[in-house]
Amino acid sequence: MSTTNLGITFFLYLKLIVHIEYKLLGQYLLAMDKKIEFKKGALNANKSNKLKLAMSALNNSGDLLESSTILYSNQKYGTSMSLSILAMEECSKAIILLLESKGFQFFNKFPFYKSCIYSHESKLKHVSVLNSFFTSLVVLLQTRDRHEENLDLHLNILEKFQDFDFMKQRGFYVGFINRGISEPRSINKENADSVRSELYICIAYAKMLFEYAEGDDESSNPYYERIYDYLTSENILKFVNTNPE
Repeated sequence: MSTTNLGITFFLYLKLIVHIEYKLLGQYLLAMDKKIEFKKGALNANKSNKLKLAMSALNNSGDLLESSTILYSNQKYGTSMSLSILAMEECSKAIILLLESKGFQFFNKFPFYKSCIYSHESKLKHVSVLNSFFTSLVVLLQTRDRHEENLDLHLNILEKFQDFDFMKQRGFYVGFINRGISEPRSINKENADSVRSELYICIAYAKMLFEYAEGDDESSNPYYERIYDYLTSENILKFVNTNPE
């Protein structure tokens, strides 16, 4: 091949590579734009749309629970467990959006709660915080004691978050733990039951809050205010803004 032909071939090859690179870059940037729009859409929505988003998230949580139940009934406990955790994540997002739609500001004041819309880790932290709150809801509604200073409660929250994060990975993926292989099929019924019980707590109280929202009952205000006070208390914010590892 002559030097001229070799040069032309190299030029055409280089042009093709540049074309492909630009095309891939364009696709990547487009995907990133869509991802950013998807993330920020809920944050920038008005109150009416936040309420619609909250209701859709709660419905989706129910759909994930239904899918989890189908797998559970077929003894696919690992995947069922992981879907239950995803359902809890969606449920926690629904509650934050509901409170935002009622005028309680999370997104503008607390960076962590922005990430609850799109970050799995943040949503799991929020799930553990919410469920620790819900399990002691009766006591918290009866007294305004400084419940956020309860050390045992914070240790419980931390343990739940770490369990959720670890168990979701175990239910979806194969891994190597303690010199042995961990796989979704090694998850047993008891593991799945422990997570599903937490999901039922989250969904039950979420539905209660949404029923108040639909009726716009003034008696619901103490519930909203107490949850907001708890989620924005000093020690809770200290917890959610700390990496437990």
